[in-house]
Amino acid sequence: MKIVLLVKYVVLSCFILMSILISQEVKAQKKKSKFPLIESYSEVQNFDINKSKFIITFVDVDIETDTILPELTAVQEEFPIVPIQVGKSITFLLPISKTSQINVKHRLFEDTVLTFIVPDEIKDFNYTVKLRPKKLDYAVAVTDFDDETWDIANVVLINKNRNERLNYTKRGNKNHYQMQVRVEDNYSIEARTSTSLYGNKKLDPKKMKAGDRIQLSDNLNFAYGSATISPNAATELDYIVLFMKDNPSVRLVVEGHTDSDGAANVNQALSEQRAKNVYNYMLQKGIAADRIIARGFGASRPLVPNTTAENKARNRRFDLVIQNL
Repeated sequence: MKIVLLVKYVVLSCFILMSILISQEVKAQKKKSKFPLIESYSEVQNFDINKSKFIITFVDVDIETDTILPELTAVQEEFPIVPIQVGKSITFLLPISKTSQINVKHRLFEDTVLTFIVPDEIKDFNYTVKLRPKKLDYAVAVTDFDDETWDIANVVLINKNRNERLNYTKRGNKNHYQMQVRVEDNYSIEARTSTSLYGNKKLDPKKMKAGDRIQLSDNLNFAYGSATISPNAATELDYIVLFMKDNPSVRLVVEGHTDSDGAANVNQALSEQRAKNVYNYMLQKGIAADRIIARGFGASRPLVPNTTAENKARNRRFDLVIQNL
């Protein structure tokens, strides 16, 4: 009887000891692993181990610069919209052994569909995707102000948003040009001949004399009380600078003017500052200082009577007068 009890006690002790050892081993395994022990294969734990990384950079096909376009979006099938920027990279995780599609949309670019057949391997892929800007076709005809016999040498299309200059030459006998412009960009056109057209001005030194005024556009006026050159005035002055560079003997007088509001001494100082700012602008563009004179005339030389707000705005101006040829 004692022998039997002793055996049972030994077996029970061994069982308890084994349970303790197994428990300690399980705890040790849990401490070693970052992930929970998988006790059953009936549940699949997804750690994105079956996806490849696609790093995609979107660029403008025309200029390939890092133009910021925050509205640009990429829609991956079965995934949410992702905002992206041209010139910046974005990462997509695409499942291996499958075909994935990414749709790229923006109001200034043509819709682009990217299709990737992801191989049966996990790796990183780098792609550069060139986006094609939306463009409109324009037909431009350039003629003489007096007749249609003027022979245009070439036409330059200037993109003011991107500081691009695109040269066009005529085809056939007519001065007709086919152009493409980017949606929502601002452009100007420059035509050149032996008697050159500068912007919308035909300036021929052979037909000019000292004292002549260069006819300027109507939208170059200064704001009330201001001597700051407007963007429209800067564009017009760029053409005058080009004219002076093409004709190095030409010298100009810049005349500044004001409306009739305010004291005479204040208007005189303001008119001088307006003329000086035009003078300085042309100097910055490369015209020598001895070819320009700046003068202010206050309100003494109105273009139109200062009887309405519109007329006063027209009198807040600058004039360009030929001094020498």
